[in-house]
Amino acid sequence: MPSEPFSEGLPDEALVQQWDDLLEGNSRATVFQRPEWVVPRLPHGGKRMPWVLRLGEGALGVVPMYVEKRGDTLRYLRLVGADYEDAVFAPGKEGEAFEALLQAVRGHRRRWDIADFRSLTEESALLAGIQASPIRRGFSSVVVPHQRYAYVQLPPTWEAYEEHLGKKLAWQLRYEERRRLREFKDVVLRQADAATLDSDMQALFDLHTERWQGKGHAGFFSTEADRERFRTLARALLGKGRLRLYTLWLDGKPAGAMFCLSDGRRIYYYASGFAAEHAKHGPVKALIAQAIKDGIASGMSEFDFMKGEEDYKARWATHERQLYRLVIAPKRLRPQLALLTLKHLPAVKAWLKARKSKPAK
Repeated sequence: MPSEPFSEGLPDEALVQQWDDLLEGNSRATVFQRPEWVVPRLPHGGKRMPWVLRLGEGALGVVPMYVEKRGDTLRYLRLVGADYEDAVFAPGKEGEAFEALLQAVRGHRRRWDIADFRSLTEESALLAGIQASPIRRGFSSVVVPHQRYAYVQLPPTWEAYEEHLGKKLAWQLRYEERRRLREFKDVVLRQADAATLDSDMQALFDLHTERWQGKGHAGFFSTEADRERFRTLARALLGKGRLRLYTLWLDGKPAGAMFCLSDGRRIYYYASGFAAEHAKHGPVKALIAQAIKDGIASGMSEFDFMKGEEDYKARWATHERQLYRLVIAPKRLRPQLALLTLKHLPAVKAWLKARKSKPAK
C-alpha cells in the first residue's frame, strides 16, 4: 500500500474532493482536520512529509505531517492541526489505514526520529487505528494522557444553562450589558459575514495582539505572515459555513473579538482579545455568551474552550475532556530513550503539580 505525497504546491481540486469525501459522515474528525483549515497551515519545502495514503484508486487516509526539529537533538514527526490533532481515515478501515501510515513513515525513516501525535480525542482515528492494528515490528509505541479541555455540554435553552453559571456570573452578564447600553450610544455585537470579515479580522488581530503583548507574549497574529494566513483561513472557513467570528463594537470602535470554528456539532473557541479600557464592560464574556446562545439555537451539542487552564473556563464549563498523546519510536537507542521519557512525563507533571499545590508546613 504505497503512500503518495501532494506536490510542493497546494493540493488540486480532485484531492481536496477525496479529502472531503473521507470526512463525509466521519464522526471521528473535528473541524481541525478539514482541508480549509489544514491546507493554509501546511509547511513548505523539506519539512512536509508524504501524507495521502492510497489503497487502489481511492484515498485510504489523509495524515498531514511535518518534521519539527527541536534544538540540535531529535527530529519529531508532527501532525498539522491545532488544539485537536488527528488523521482522517476511511471509516471502517482504520486498521488498514494505520498500517499504511506505518509503511509510509518507515519509507522515510531517515527524515525523522520519533512521531509525537498529540491532542487526540478518545475517538480519534489514530487511536482507533492502533487498536485495530497493533504495532508488531520495527517500532515501539505508547499512548499517554495529554491534556484536559473544558467544554459546555449545551442544554436545550439558555435559561437552563444559566442555572449552571451561578448567580454571580449570571448577574455580571446582565449588569455589564446594562452598563454598555447606558454608557454608549451605539452598541453592536455581530457575527462576521462576507461584508464585515476584513474589518472584523483586523479587530481580532489588533485586540488579541494588544492583550498578549501586555502579558509579554506575541500571540497568534504577531507577524504579517501570521495575519495573512489567518485571513486565508477565515475566508475559506466562512465560505464553508465553519467560521464564527464575533466582535463587539462600542460607538464604532472594537471592544472585543472572538474567533471560533464550528463543525455543526460543536463550536470551538480558538482565540480572542479585548481592549483594556473596556474590561469593565465585559466584552469577552458577552461574546462567549452570544456564541453559546447561538450554539443552543442551532441545536449543537457543545461549546469547547479547548487548550488552556485559565480560571474563567471553569466558571463556564460543565465538563472536561481527556485528550491523549500517541508516541511512536523506531527501535533505535535515542528514539527509545525519548519514548521512555514521554511515557513517564504525565506522572512527573502530576507529581510536580501536587507538590506545588501542597500547603507549606
